[in-house]
Amino acid sequence: MTVVGVVGAGAIGCYVGGRLAAAGIDVILLGRQRIVDEIQSQGGLSLKLAGNQILVPSSKFRVTTNPADLSACTVLLVTVKVQGTQGIAQDLLQHTKSTVPIVCLQNGLTSSKTLADLVAPREVRSAVVGYNVVWKSPAQFGQTTDGVINIEFTTNSEIVACVQALSKPPMQCELSKNIVAVQHTKLLINLLNSVNALSGIPLPDTLRNDYYRHIWANCIQESIAIFKLEGRPMAPRKVPATWLPTLLRLPWPLLRHVMKTLAKLDPDVKLSMLQDLEAKRYTEIDHLNGAVVELARKHGNPEKLVPTVFGLQQLVKECESKQEGSPKIKGTVLANQLGVTVKQTPASLFAGAVLVGIPLCLVVSLGCLVVRLAF
Repeated sequence: MTVVGVVGAGAIGCYVGGRLAAAGIDVILLGRQRIVDEIQSQGGLSLKLAGNQILVPSSKFRVTTNPADLSACTVLLVTVKVQGTQGIAQDLLQHTKSTVPIVCLQNGLTSSKTLADLVAPREVRSAVVGYNVVWKSPAQFGQTTDGVINIEFTTNSEIVACVQALSKPPMQCELSKNIVAVQHTKLLINLLNSVNALSGIPLPDTLRNDYYRHIWANCIQESIAIFKLEGRPMAPRKVPATWLPTLLRLPWPLLRHVMKTLAKLDPDVKLSMLQDLEAKRYTEIDHLNGAVVELARKHGNPEKLVPTVFGLQQLVKECESKQEGSPKIKGTVLANQLGVTVKQTPASLFAGAVLVGIPLCLVVSLGCLVVRLAF
């Protein structure tokens, strides 16, 4: 029988673990005392997606603070913050069987390799969680954006069992034969974390602000240029990654029509980096922006090659050292600090009009084709 150990019962860990338990999988959550207390007081986990909320009673899973309780697990999902990898690796080596496969659901480009090196020769598979989860009131977790969990392709029956369980509606989970490309594309999206963290406001408000969006667009454009220098692939998305800088620089009245097709955002959602700053915790900035900066360093001075990505990294690290929460920098001020110019060009406006008009054109074209075939 499959027994899943979720190592790091935070927002992602509790949400994914809860979904597995709801699908009938035996789950053990390993987390801090806070989540143990919350689950006990609430009688289980409350999971929300697109207005649908379910309660997974505590009788359907186990929650613990003791790594030794993972000894019966047949597969492990690692969801701790990247900076906690070394400590948790020692727990896995000490308390779990060497034959148990591990799925790494951490952010960054090198997190799974780091984990694999620490627990070698165990099987470690990379994974990408393509959506955001917010830890709301006690033991309540909401998936606030659309997305899929991609797990590196494997024939391991224990991991396949997890994929099947996480593929039950409304969840989506897939095995990917090109997980590296998925990681690169997700990193481009994750670069928004630092912008949201420094803004100090909910994500939808960040996205509605032209200055914040231009900053994010610069980050994506700089990173794509480095990925091309490195020959690194990017996975396809609903909107190609190379289109994102142009789209994000559009005026909001145009862009909002496209954004509706990309994600359904909870009005109060804050990305994990902002949540970390508010809680006065260290963030994953060195594994997100820092990943791009280190790639750029191989080709020259990152301050010149990826100035926006680099500048955001430095600002977030300053916040970490001060331990005063988010600085709540206004969009105009942040753009000025980073040297980001915000202006609309005729080319970007035309591109936006074309992109917004694509769905309508397709519908009209299909309609004309049907009429011609009918008569």
